[in-house]
Amino acid sequence: MIQFRGLDLLSLTEPEMHQIRGAGMAMIPQDPALSLNPVIKAGDQISEVVRAHVRMPSRERKIE
Repeated sequence: MIQFRGLDLLSLTEPEMHQIRGAGMAMIPQDPALSLNPVIKAGDQISEVVRAHVRMPSRERKIE
């Protein structure tokens, strides 16, 4: 059993896990080389995560 905020993560469906990822938990890479893709703008990569987990208009999500 793996628990997070009283939930057994191993018993959750993929849609239920999707609701938790990004909003309640996230992975923090320890190796800077694995953190961001150097070929893609950092703002675009961060925006991608926000788009996957938070509902907001694209103009608000845009990072300059």
